[in-house]
Amino acid sequence: MFEWLHPVNVALDYVIFASTITFELMYSELCVQSETASDECFTINVIWNGEPLFFKECGDSGCSYTDFKTHIGNIWYDGAFAEDLDLACTQQSAKPYGSTETFLN
Repeated sequence: MFEWLHPVNVALDYVIFASTITFELMYSELCVQSETASDECFTINVIWNGEPLFFKECGDSGCSYTDFKTHIGNIWYDGAFAEDLDLACTQQSAKPYGSTETFLN
């Protein structure tokens, strides 16, 4: 998941074994209770092994909920079977070495 998120403040050659990613949904109580409550009342913080992750759509203090949705939309899988991620994840992504079999037609 770490690599899929594309953080801008951490680069790794490999993901450390037993890494933890936490998504925190924060909100402004006053905003949520107001008559004009909207997605802008919420922010998302993503934390990897205790360190905050930052994304190009969000800046360096967490993401507004709207910016986080934009980020996820920009990185979301759009290949074969994108409408059914369970099916997409069961597909082999490459031919085994020496194989002539076609997996995705």
